[in-house]
Amino acid sequence: MDITWSKIVSLFAIAGGLSVDCVRQGHPEYLPKLMESVSDVIEDELVPWINENGGW
Repeated sequence: MDITWSKIVSLFAIAGGLSVDCVRQGHPEYLPKLMESVSDVIEDELVPWINENGGW
């Protein structure tokens, strides 16, 4: 995977937008799975990359 800071910011923006849309459309029950999925990507893919690239 070609990770960049722009893609990391985009992931957070998209996840935030999806969360808002879920709530606005009456489906807050989707939030736990969405949060779990994004957390998995962060833990498995992004944390190692961030650490290897100088941290935040």
